[in-house]
Amino acid sequence: EFTLSPLDGQRPLAVTLSTQTVGGDPLPDGTYTWTIDGVEDAGPMSTHNQRNVVFNTAGQHAVSLALTLAGVALPVGCNNTQTGTSTGIANVMPQVAGFVRDSNGAGIVGTTVTATNSNGQTTVTGSNGDYLLTVPFNWTGQIQPQHINFNFNPLSLSHSNLQVDVTDQNFTATGT
Repeated sequence: EFTLSPLDGQRPLAVTLSTQTVGGDPLPDGTYTWTIDGVEDAGPMSTHNQRNVVFNTAGQHAVSLALTLAGVALPVGCNNTQTGTSTGIANVMPQVAGFVRDSNGAGIVGTTVTATNSNGQTTVTGSNGDYLLTVPFNWTGQIQPQHINFNFNPLSLSHSNLQVDVTDQNFTATGT
């Protein structure tokens, strides 16, 4: 069997892939073939019983492990202890990006942008009005700007079950 740790987080997400036997016995010799997002990484038990991988893109990343043991013709599949299936999943949190500008295209500095239902994910726009928020994987909520001197169009932008990055989540500010 094998495990992934951690299972989710922000990018870059460094994940350790580890093998162990069900009973805690020593790992058998053979070829350990990890498949990470469809790409195989194979080698002997001495170098491939644990792998470290970094995921830099939002979304679900699939990992599986097969063993080819000495004297056995076909590979043996392994189960992931966290999912109970042959595939382990690492979730990289998506990002929401956009800008807050006035009707002439000038960036509005100091606008607070909040992702609702995200344990308080908030940022403040920079000198050109751009913002970037990281939200939980599968997030559902709204992006809302707030500034004491401005109203915004739209008032908010809604997202449902967000799993990948989204850009151009823009707002236009008008004076109060």
